[in-house]
Amino acid sequence: MLYFSETQEAKYEIIDGHQRVRSIVRYLNNEFVLSGVAVLREYKGLRFHQLPDREQRFLRMRTLRTIIISVESHPNMKFEIYERLNTGAILLNAQELRNSVHRGSFIDLLHELSKTTTFRRMIGTKVPRKRMVDEELILRFFSLHSELDTYRTPLKRFLNNYMQRVRNANPDEIGNFRKTFEGATKMVHALLGTTAFRVVNHATGAVEPAVNRALFDAQMLSSCWVKSDVADIEIAAVRRELAGLFSDESFMDSIQRATGDRARTLKRIRETVSALERAGLRVQPPFDLSR
Repeated sequence: MLYFSETQEAKYEIIDGHQRVRSIVRYLNNEFVLSGVAVLREYKGLRFHQLPDREQRFLRMRTLRTIIISVESHPNMKFEIYERLNTGAILLNAQELRNSVHRGSFIDLLHELSKTTTFRRMIGTKVPRKRMVDEELILRFFSLHSELDTYRTPLKRFLNNYMQRVRNANPDEIGNFRKTFEGATKMVHALLGTTAFRVVNHATGAVEPAVNRALFDAQMLSSCWVKSDVADIEIAAVRRELAGLFSDESFMDSIQRATGDRARTLKRIRETVSALERAGLRVQPPFDLSR
């Protein structure tokens, strides 16, 4: 059984069975020979055009049974069906599913931005990490940057809904997304360098090697709202204030436990903004973070 999804343009996207459909198309286009044939072994090693006319007609006339998700269906239905069908040897994670379900200009942008030099320096790897970990980080940034004031759990559904809305962003929108991301990464890198998105020991200066996704949210969003010129910023003061947050038990709770919770999300962002302000920066969040 194949699963297709109808688009607004009356086209069909394959949400399960892509490899099967692609293999059929490739064989009918004479791109490979038959192998591993258990029956009709006389056809082993033959391309489609080399088969007897009778067999070619049989193949062309075969019925492919499909389930089609109509364009009127709820936006989350494709994602949820894909999750239920996701039973292969290596299960796809949420971002890999989004990559399959929400193809379009926005997912292409996520791939592009995950390779940018400044971002890669802060993540600490030369190429994007496996399983689309970095693409999901960037998606988190854009979704919270755009809709933090209305953010509600569960985070996975929030990200799904956002991707559905922006999947086919036009060139101007893509340009604005790119500008916003580049501005944020440039500011974070100027303030924190390679300690960005990581827990720092306030006393010793030791830096945890792993990127903390909750810190990524807080530091990227706060940096977006900085209005001070980098040349006027005392970097040492910024790093001292941000490192001091890790001595606060409640702040650590907000970046280590139930990090998708709205209250914890707003708390870590609010505290990061306050730390930047104590270091002398002008920061202007788009709404009251205490709500």
